[in-house]
Amino acid sequence: MADINIGCGHCYYCRKNETLNCSEMKQVGIHRDGVFAEYVALPARQVIPAPEGASREGLALTEPVACVLRAARKAGARFGQSVVVLGAGPIGSLHIQMWL
Repeated sequence: MADINIGCGHCYYCRKNETLNCSEMKQVGIHRDGVFAEYVALPARQVIPAPEGASREGLALTEPVACVLRAARKAGARFGQSVVVLGAGPIGSLHIQMWL
């Protein structure tokens, strides 16, 4: 597994683990070759070893589910509250499943 958001590693936002706000941030699959490339080179700090026995299907959902959980935390959403989900793509569908 790998974090697709690559920051400079030195700025204020990178030091706060807010890579998405780094002005030098690049994304794998957008600014450099992504998952359909035969080989992908990443800084070692981006790579996360997969747990032994983890399924490919489960690993494929790790990043989308992490995005959904992070969004809910940042919004201060709590179970039992009403929320609005705009869009029923993969991320929107995961949001809906989380709140059911």
